[in-house]
Amino acid sequence: MDKMETPNELKKLKFIYGLNDRELEILFYLAKTKKELNADELSEKLNISRACIMNYIKKLENKGLLLRRRDSRVTRKGKPAYVYYVDSKKIKERIVEDIDELVANVRKTLIKNYEEVPRI
Repeated sequence: MDKMETPNELKKLKFIYGLNDRELEILFYLAKTKKELNADELSEKLNISRACIMNYIKKLENKGLLLRRRDSRVTRKGKPAYVYYVDSKKIKERIVEDIDELVANVRKTLIKNYEEVPRI
């Protein structure tokens, strides 16, 4: 098992994106290792069932935090196989933009609803 401890600073992403610990673990693992892995490989590396991995992957993909492409190692016909990965540059940009948007929205709400606005 290649479990990595997620830095405390990154745990705040759980709040911003509504992630659980396992989803954050998958995201951090792929970003840190810079690997492209299929669901079976992720399941083995992180000691998480394949069914759970697929659910977590779907959520991360839907939030735009995880990317996938066809697995060129698989040549079978039928349902395509995918590998999942994180584009570190894009995800950093995305997170910074989302944090900026969150702060702007909170500030706007405070201004609208309260006379004196604390500095964020």
